This record gives sequence, C-alpha cells and structure tokens, in this order.
Amino acid sequence: MGKVPPAMKVQLAKLFGSGSREATATSRTPAQWKRTLRALLLELDRYRRANLRTDQVHELMLDSGLFAADKSLEEEDFWPGYVEGLVRFALLLMGDYPDHRRRKSGRKKAEHYRLTLLRTPIFHQDYEQQHRLIHIAARLKLPGIPEPMWKVLEPLYALHGTHVSARQIVEWYRATYPDAYAKLF
Repeated sequence: MGKVPPAMKVQLAKLFGSGSREATATSRTPAQWKRTLRALLLELDRYRRANLRTDQVHELMLDSGLFAADKSLEEEDFWPGYVEGLVRFALLLMGDYPDHRRRKSGRKKAEHYRLTLLRTPIFHQDYEQQHRLIHIAARLKLPGIPEPMWKVLEPLYALHGTHVSARQIVEWYRATYPDAYAKLF
C-alpha cells in the first residue's frame, strides 16, 4: 500500500470531484494505482479532444504518448513507462517530441529546446478569459497584482455601474494598472 501524495489528492479531486473514490483514498495498492492512472489517461484524452485542434500527425503522436502510458500499466513496474508517456504527451502539447540521440556532447545550441519544427502552439485569451484571469491572479495574491478585486473595481463601478462588460473591465484595468496588466498579459 502506497500513500497518496497531497498534491495528487488535490489533482484527483479537481478532475474527479472531491467526493469521488479517486480523491478520497489516502493510500493505494499497485492495482488501485493502475485503475486510477488509467482513468486519468481517459480524462486527459477527453480534455485533449475537447480543447485541442491540430493536424492528423500530431493527433497520432499525442495518442502514442497516452498509449505508451496506458501500456505501461500492464507491467509490474509501471511508473517509469507511465511517466515517459506523460512526458512525451507534455512535450508534444508544446509542439514536438525532441530527438537528440545523434547530438554530440558539449554546449547546446540556442534552438536545442525549441519544439517548433512541425507546429507552434499559440494560446489566445478573449476578454472573458482575461477578466477571469485578473480575478484569479488577485485571489492568488501574485506580487504586483492589486487585490481584493471588489475594492479594485470600485472606481470603475462608480463610473459605469456594475453592468460593465468583460472588455470594459480589461481595458479599464490595462489603463488603470498598466504594470499589473503587463505582468499578466
């Protein structure tokens, strides 16, 4: 029986719900870990399909990472293979899977860590998402981010009332707190 690390308990609660069997277990046998990790792979795949639009080759490569992690669960010592599959998946989400097998020793070139040979991931935020991020950053008390938000937004609400759009809030925030805005975006 292995103890479930606190960070893993939080992640499982976020993915499966605080009251779920996955989130409430404090320890697990290897068989229980395998069941949980297989469920986690299914969730990752569902999130990927719901949130990522990419080319067919990239889809196959991403599938290979999840498949490798899943196949490792058939082994007694499954952790190294599981981690390898997830690392492959993570690198592919950043663009590509590096292959430095032919690399000679010595200083790494500037582009060594670039994963843009086949694609470049781009993250875009609309005004609603930026508005939510401003609130989350304040709640997290990030350095240089003014908080609490209800107090920060009082002057805007005094000018325009409480029925302002996310775009108005973001643009007002950018003008009023340019340094905080620059840190976030």
